[in-house]
Amino acid sequence: MTTNVETIKMLYSSRSRDRRGWEDYLVQLVYNDKRVKRYFHLRMWICVSNAFDARRITKEVVESASFGRHCETSNWDMLQRSLKEKLMLKRFLLVLDDVWSDDQVQWRICWHL
Repeated sequence: MTTNVETIKMLYSSRSRDRRGWEDYLVQLVYNDKRVKRYFHLRMWICVSNAFDARRITKEVVESASFGRHCETSNWDMLQRSLKEKLMLKRFLLVLDDVWSDDQVQWRICWHL
């Protein structure tokens, strides 16, 4: 049986130039690693998808940081404050999966705390 480290080395030493599809697998290995689980206070996995919406993503991060409790507000200021409160002084790992948008304005809006 191979270790995660051996698997990662094997994938990256592969002569294949097309590594698409392996990224999710590698991220899942890291995300689920027991050392990562011990190190980070919070681990969150958010699917962004094609329809990039800063408010929706922020709300999902707040809900994930609240361990699944539904976030009632859609007020942008309250979402930002809640996000800051949930993440302050915590080590967190945030995986944004299935990101297709490169709209820098939307990204700045989303992560401006």
